[in-house]
Amino acid sequence: MAFVTPGAELPTEQHGTAIDAQEVGRSDRVKDPQIEFDDTIRRLGSLLHRAAREQMGRNDWEAAKLDVRISQNGRNQAAKFRIKLGTETVAKTHPPDEIDRYIDRMWELRPKVLANNWHGFLATVSRDGRCEVTFNYDPDCKNDPTFYDD
Repeated sequence: MAFVTPGAELPTEQHGTAIDAQEVGRSDRVKDPQIEFDDTIRRLGSLLHRAAREQMGRNDWEAAKLDVRISQNGRNQAAKFRIKLGTETVAKTHPPDEIDRYIDRMWELRPKVLANNWHGFLATVSRDGRCEVTFNYDPDCKNDPTFYDD
């Protein structure tokens, strides 16, 4: 199942200011869990887009991918951040520090917005700002011994 966030463009210097991670999870702004979930994904996409731009240069990358796996009890997670530079080249880099807030909020909202509980997701952000999230429903995905092999 894939979820594409509404709105093709993510916030950049030209389209507004960067989104503050402190805003994530503020229930005084958004009451509907689905709207908050979608907004959290958009903010995560914006953060990944900014991180790829800062680490690789404005036009030197094609896509940034964040792969997250969460244990069945929700207490442990693994994440890897990869930036595609060309047809075959991938830069391995650490995910931005702020991602934990977004992941935690998505985890908290998951039983309210999706019929099936996911245990991981792959967020892919293109250089033009499109963000797609594919959810992983395998409860044992966190224990994949090959997770960091690429």
